[in-house]
Amino acid sequence: MRCNETMITGQTLRDAILSGANNIANQRTRVDELNVFPVPDGDTGTNMSMTIGAARAELEAKNEHTLKF
Repeated sequence: MRCNETMITGQTLRDAILSGANNIANQRTRVDELNVFPVPDGDTGTNMSMTIGAARAELEAKNEHTLKF
């Protein structure tokens, strides 16, 4: 059986990352409430949001012509 391969553009990848970052930011409080193991300290969503937010800021500062994937 052969696997179908699909190529995506750098712009599509960028948009997917930005969308994911926005979703994490929008759902931060819900993720915080999950109290995720191994450190159930109630800030998992905040930490995830801050981490992906930094990546989002870098991507937003770039235009599509400077992205190389």
